[in-house]
Amino acid sequence: MATSPKLYLLGALLVGFLLPFQAMAQDVDDDLFMEDEEESVSLDELQQAQADAEARDPNAQIGEDRLANFELDRGFYLSSDVGVLISLGGIQGYSNLQPFVSVRGGYDLSDMFSVQGSVSMGYISQNPISEYDVPLSAGRQIASYDMTMFAIEGLASFRPTERIAIEPKLGAGLTLLSPAPTDAAIAAAQGCSIDCAMSPVAPHAMAGVDIKYLTLLTDFSAGVSMTGYFVIGPNILAVSGAFLVRYTFS
Repeated sequence: MATSPKLYLLGALLVGFLLPFQAMAQDVDDDLFMEDEEESVSLDELQQAQADAEARDPNAQIGEDRLANFELDRGFYLSSDVGVLISLGGIQGYSNLQPFVSVRGGYDLSDMFSVQGSVSMGYISQNPISEYDVPLSAGRQIASYDMTMFAIEGLASFRPTERIAIEPKLGAGLTLLSPAPTDAAIAAAQGCSIDCAMSPVAPHAMAGVDIKYLTLLTDFSAGVSMTGYFVIGPNILAVSGAFLVRYTFS
């Protein structure tokens, strides 16, 4: 039986219609093969780069955060301490533990030396300076009082490791006592029939040490601070311990 010309025509049309789809499928297979090959090559290159880095430094790892990747910012900064304060000596020998806060602003003169100004506030609780401030005494009976301290401080920075700084500090300033305790000399000589309060302002010296850790947060350091204060005149010895945070304006 003879094949109809219409069938030949229909077959030719189907072949012509399907050929482009076959070519597209072949192109997709080729692209997928090439992508797999590129990913394999990239993974091999990454593994080789990591092996080379570890060969140079066994402690090195690709992507590890290391201080070598950071520049230690120095310049103007602000820091804040929040902790506790206690006085030593006095009639009781020591005071109750009370809150302590301090705010400092400073400037790094170099990588090692810095200068800063500070405002610190604490409370001395139940430790009279003299017998004239003991309850029911003939004096003003000031057993508890505020201390507000203004100081200029100098710091030196020593870095035993890349990210830790030990910073001893020295400073001096003025302390405001409120209310002012009894001036024992006036009370002993004339009693307290007249004003026998000591001067509410007295000089002080201070010394301490900060231990700081360079965080991964840009320009921030955090640590702890221990500081001793000696108020000259009333002879008040106080010690603070606090957590601190510093921010450097880079």
